[in-house]
Amino acid sequence: MLSWRDSKGGYGLASIVLHWLTALLIVALLAVAIYADSLPRDEGRPLRFLHVSLGLLFIPAYLVRLYWRGRSGHPKTHYGSGLVTFWGEITWRVLLLAPAIMIATGPFLSWLHGRPLSFFGLFDIASPLAKDHDLRVTLAEVHTFVGYTILAFLALHLAGVIKHLAIDKENILRRMIVPSQPDQE
Repeated sequence: MLSWRDSKGGYGLASIVLHWLTALLIVALLAVAIYADSLPRDEGRPLRFLHVSLGLLFIPAYLVRLYWRGRSGHPKTHYGSGLVTFWGEITWRVLLLAPAIMIATGPFLSWLHGRPLSFFGLFDIASPLAKDHDLRVTLAEVHTFVGYTILAFLALHLAGVIKHLAIDKENILRRMIVPSQPDQE
């Protein structure tokens, strides 16, 4: 029987679904933002609106994941040396907590520009703030820096998975695809 809950040795279905949902949204947000920034301002505008909508979709998914992770803990791992474990823990924490900074800064970029947040054109969230160019520039720099930090740690995370699979011959990916069995009492 599959378990929704995490066990001592692995992740349950809830953790797996939340992991892949937030991972997919993060990759989509990064890809859309980077591509939009590579385009002339007017051509990138529709992608920026898509980025905002995806960000609004990400917020509840992230908050549920953060709540679930805090509630269920983190299964124990027995992989690698002390240094590998250290970097694995740092990477896990950065990828879990850095999106909070993105959520805290992202909406303000639109609001401080004097625009509402639009969710796929279905509804808008009006700005509670007056326009402020200087603060917007500062927050944009933080938002961009943290976005690239997430990208770097995502690459480190993927490199770790590849190392476990190709070099150590450990099927660590299975933990994030197949739910664990419930712990026996």
